[in-house]
Amino acid sequence: MVYNYKGIDVFYKDFGEGDVSVFLHGYMEEHSIWDELCKKIAHKNRCIIIDLFGHGKTQSFAYVHTMEEMALMVTNLIDYLGIKQYKVFGHSMGGYVALAMIEITTPKMTHICLINSTPHPDSLDRINNRNRAILAIKKSKEVFISMAVSNLFSFESRTLFENEINKIKLKASSTTLQGLIAAQEGMKLRKSRLDTLLAFKGEKLVVLGTNDPVLNVLDVAKGIPKNEIDIKILKGGHMLFVENKSDLTKEVVYFIDK
Repeated sequence: MVYNYKGIDVFYKDFGEGDVSVFLHGYMEEHSIWDELCKKIAHKNRCIIIDLFGHGKTQSFAYVHTMEEMALMVTNLIDYLGIKQYKVFGHSMGGYVALAMIEITTPKMTHICLINSTPHPDSLDRINNRNRAILAIKKSKEVFISMAVSNLFSFESRTLFENEINKIKLKASSTTLQGLIAAQEGMKLRKSRLDTLLAFKGEKLVVLGTNDPVLNVLDVAKGIPKNEIDIKILKGGHMLFVENKSDLTKEVVYFIDK
């Protein structure tokens, strides 16, 4: 399905019956990362899966894809579909978008789940890494994607899930040059939303990987009171939807039913 947002086509899927759950993918990903999980829950959940700007089948929107603009696009689509209440699951960059949605859509959002994501802004080192990534993308998009996708997996997973990694690389190749750069620019500009998450009155869950090469568990947990937000730590790296599909699905199903 296609939704027109300010003149660009946004691709989404809408299937299942019951309470609504919205799923947002991460950087260099697209809607299909959620297909298998959603098929397991669609018998009692309506699933909305969206391709964010410049990813999958959605066109690029600008030279900088801010988390705020992507959040506005998602909330506008949800309003267009006439949805009154919903839960949001965001992987990595999708989690940053979900956090920005809190400031737009409360109290329509009843649950937020961050998967391999963080409410904290980029550190200076991370910003420098993004700047280097932008230069690498401009030099060779294909080489960047090949290296960057592999580096999201834990060292142990790179051999174990070689076929899945190659499939992700192939799908990531559909991400436009502008989409890759604009998302990096948007992520490095994002602000801290720890206070936003703490103030959120709905259900909250953060799911992290023990060997995530991008997000250190202790760094993400910094400043988050244990009694305020439930943090689940699963075996795997930054791509838990591949590396620990079973446990992640269990956590999602349990959280949906809360």
